[in-house]
Amino acid sequence: MFSLKTERTIYEILQILGKSLLDKTPINQLLNKSDCQNVKERDCMLLLFKQIKRNTSEIGVKNAKTLIADYNNAKDICTKIKSEINPKNLNLILIDPTDCSVPFELIKNLKTELNNVDFIINIATGTDFNRNIPMAFQNEERAKKYGSFLGNDSFFTDFTNRELCKVSDFQKLRENFRIAYQNSLMKIGLKYFSLKSVNHYYDILFAAGHPQAIKFWQQATKIEYDGQRTLF
Repeated sequence: MFSLKTERTIYEILQILGKSLLDKTPINQLLNKSDCQNVKERDCMLLLFKQIKRNTSEIGVKNAKTLIADYNNAKDICTKIKSEINPKNLNLILIDPTDCSVPFELIKNLKTELNNVDFIINIATGTDFNRNIPMAFQNEERAKKYGSFLGNDSFFTDFTNRELCKVSDFQKLRENFRIAYQNSLMKIGLKYFSLKSVNHYYDILFAAGHPQAIKFWQQATKIEYDGQRTLF
């Protein structure tokens, strides 16, 4: 038995170990090497680039491009995207995180900078948010993540929501969470929505600034995930 000294959090340690299963570097060097995590993430990104290039070439797309950015740095992302597109373009952006960690500030900046843009957003309502509802109401630090996602810190201090948490009405809280997010989107000019829940795990939200976009979206989504067409 030995004591391992490191300033990394448990979460960071698990991340590094999870990405380094085949790495022969001694564990103390692995954890304390400052750029270790960045190297592993770059390796993952290179694999992603190759996969995107292969997939796009198979369908005849020649102008696809992958950019590395941090979603906590909205201005940097907007600058990179604007340098690649025509300002007169109509844009559609897919936001597809695994949890509710993408800050609303990013959505707001993208809408402001790109102007003609609609969004498809994966909202982890039935997974991340659902698992952390009671703890977020009890812990202000835990609630900050969801406040950043919603673009509004009032969800967990709202009297109605706190009462719903007390009686464990999580279904209603999930509904209110969706409404709160859409209310924030409306404030930045995205006033038209189409929402589909997928197996109670997450929501696919289409948010647009013009009603015609909803008609296009409804036509495009007549084909279900299993490839079958819907009846409407």
